Formats: sequence, structure tokens, C-alpha cells
Amino acid sequence: MTPRYLLLPIGLTLTLTACGTVAQLSVAEGTGPNPTLPGPDESLIPTVNIATAIGWPTG
Repeated sequence: MTPRYLLLPIGLTLTLTACGTVAQLSVAEGTGPNPTLPGPDESLIPTVNIATAIGWPTG
């Protein structure tokens, strides 16, 4: 195979392995008054969602 024909299988493999998380609990276990919560996700670089600052409305 030439390197050009390897791009598609390699790309598909990387795409599918990146989406590899599976739910560990059922929906019933995660809802209700006392839900069972999974442990926190640990990663090398944490995800940070920064909120946009919005001032008070005039008036």
C-alpha cells in the first residue's frame, strides 16, 4: 500500500478511538433523589471553560 491509501484507515482509526468513552452507569442509577455519581475524570491537561464577562445593564 502506498502512504496515500493509508491515510483513510489511519484517520478512521484515530477518529473512532477518540470517541471511545462508554457510560458506566445506567440512566436509572444516575437519576432520582440519591443518584450514583461517577468519579471525576482525570486528565493531563484539565478542561477549563471560561465564562464571558457581561456587565450590569444600564438603568
